[in-house]
Parts: sequence; structure tokens; C-alpha cells
Amino acid sequence: TEAAKHPRGCLPLSWRLALSVVQSLLEHPDSEDLQQQLNQLDGNTDHWQEVASRFWGSLSCDVVGRLDEQRVRKIFAAVAMNAHLAEGGRAGLFIIGSLAEHSCAPNAFKEVAVMTAEEAASLDAAMTTEEGSSTTVLRLIIRATRNLEAGEPVSISYVPEYSPTWQRRSLLQAGYGFLCECERCRGCVPERVCGYVCPSCGDGPCLPVAAASDVGNKGPGGAGLGSTACVKKVLGLRCEECEALIDDEGFLAEIEAAETCEVFCNRCIPYFHPYHHKIFNSYLGSLHKLHGEQRVEALGQLEAAQQLLAQDSGCCHPALGHYAELAAETQLELGQLQEAVESLQRAIAHYTTSHATSPKVGRPARCHDLLAKLNLRCSVNGDGRGGCVA
Repeated sequence: TEAAKHPRGCLPLSWRLALSVVQSLLEHPDSEDLQQQLNQLDGNTDHWQEVASRFWGSLSCDVVGRLDEQRVRKIFAAVAMNAHLAEGGRAGLFIIGSLAEHSCAPNAFKEVAVMTAEEAASLDAAMTTEEGSSTTVLRLIIRATRNLEAGEPVSISYVPEYSPTWQRRSLLQAGYGFLCECERCRGCVPERVCGYVCPSCGDGPCLPVAAASDVGNKGPGGAGLGSTACVKKVLGLRCEECEALIDDEGFLAEIEAAETCEVFCNRCIPYFHPYHHKIFNSYLGSLHKLHGEQRVEALGQLEAAQQLLAQDSGCCHPALGHYAELAAETQLELGQLQEAVESLQRAIAHYTTSHATSPKVGRPARCHDLLAKLNLRCSVNGDGRGGCVA
């Protein structure tokens, strides 16, 4: 198979999960539970026809002879539409996850956590897998970000939220086959991820007053989804710092050129505020390469940018707690115990708000445990001020 030619981790997520499902079908061909669960997952076979054909063609003759081609194509489409990433590079398929609709400003979020059997016992988890000598549980949890009315649809985001409208729509069109018409995509709120340095005060962020919507030019996302939308389809820009309204055509043209530039270069970067999506995602993608104070600084910037994005919904995004937690871990590596305690306290506060409680499992619980251990190492300084010493 193609999986044999490449390391399993190098294959796309949809291929890896589809191979796992195929393997389960071969090992348990008469399992009614497995068949019933797969039948509950929807997938657009027409949309995934080309990729599914390549997947089928990569299987060995022995496998092909034991499975129905149309069945495998349907399975691949269902997997591609319903895969959920977990911690540690793992992933899974969950029936409940396929029931939530999409919104770029969702009223819920998902967690796919790898727990110990003890942690999962309180959640009544049923699916276990063996990893060495310890039993772990892969569990999908969907949490509301606010109180929901009875009968209100539960929505999560299928794509990264810190992306401009044209990019989110492009990803949704390519991956799920629909054009998003949520409030954020219709331009009901400012395009907060397109933040620029304000030409009036030199600070910002200076934001387009509305999101990208219907654009006639062809951009990276395809026809009607041009990347210049966030500056072409608005009356101007508004600075969050000095409240200046920017409608100078020359400046907007410069912003358009920087936004559509395919290279993240020194010519474009001066126009971008630290909260701009290109800078945000550049930091997010390179966190593993950053160390020490640079990593702490980048995480602080990500946290502040994410807070600005959440401003319209009034909800606390779970990524806020994650960024503060990572900052605490880095500060511990630097021996900055007091700063680590403060970051952990901030992470716990974020998690408690985003989860509407103080969770007993997963990342929030680990923050509580780590903070308790750090507090044991903290003492009062000689001058009477509270602090931590190594």
C-alpha cells in the first residue's frame, strides 16, 4: 500500500484514519456495531471522489479483493469530513462530533483529550486503547461557550478561527463543499484578524470595519473568494487605539498589496500589526522553534490577539488558557518560578471561564496540579514580599 511506502505519520490525517478503519473492517468483518457506527457518519462522496480514488488505488491487491470499492470510497469521504485531531498527534472519529454544525463564530468548542483510565472514569468513557502497559482513553468533549437555548443548534468551527474570511471560506469550500454564511462571514463584525499599523497614531490595530463577503476577483480560495476582500469591500479602516477612520485610497492600496503578497517579506511586514493573521499564524507555526524569552513573548502576543478576536462574542476561547499554560512551562524552564505561577493562575482563570467550571481532567487539571507543586516551592522573601525561590 501507499502507507507502506511512506512513514505513517507522513500521510495526511484522512488517509491515516481511513487506513485504521479499513484495518478494523478486515479484522472484524462481521461486527454490526462497527458497521452501524460508520453508517452514522455522513460524507460527500462526490466531493472526495478524486482523493478517494487515489486512496483505493493505493491499497494492496489482497485488501482490494476483500472489500467493496464503493464502500471504501464512502468510508474515506466520511473520515475526511469527520476526523478530529487529539493531543499528541492522535485523531479519532466520533458520532457526536459529526452532529455539530459549523460556524466561524461558534457557540461551542471541541476537545479531543487523551486521558488515563482513572481520569475517564468520572466521565463514563467507554472506548479504551492499549499503549504499552497503561490504558488510555480517547474522548471527544463538546463544551458550550455560553448558555444555549433549548433547540438551538450547537456549532463548532471546522477550520482555524484566526483566519480572514476569504481564507476560512476557501478552506470550507475545499474541505467540506459549502460556502459559509455565518454572521462573521456576512460582515456583521469587523475583520479583527486583519490588523494593520495605524498611519495616524503608529499603533493600532487598524481594522477593516466589516468582513470579506462577496468578491468578484479570483483569489487563493478560488472564484469569488479573493484575498483582497478585507480591504476592497469595506468603506475604510478604524483604529482600535486612536479611533481614527482611514479611507485614504493610497494607504488602502498599500495595504492591499501587503495583504495579497504571497511572500511574508520585509516590504509587507511593516504594515502588519502584531495581531495580523499572517504574524499570528507565523508565530503559532514556529512555537516549537522558539526558546526562552522569545517563546514567552510570542505566547503573550498570541494570547492578546486571541482575546481581541473573542471580543465580539464575549466568550473566553480555550486557546487562551493553552497559551498561558505553555508560557508557564517555558518560564519554568528558564527558572522564572514567580512568573510561571502567575501564568498558571492566568491559565486556570481562562480555563475556568471557557469551560464554565474548573475541570478535573485534561489540561486544566494538569495546570492545577502543577500550580500546587509550585506553591510548595514558594516562600516569603526576606523583605516580607510574596515570591518564589528555587
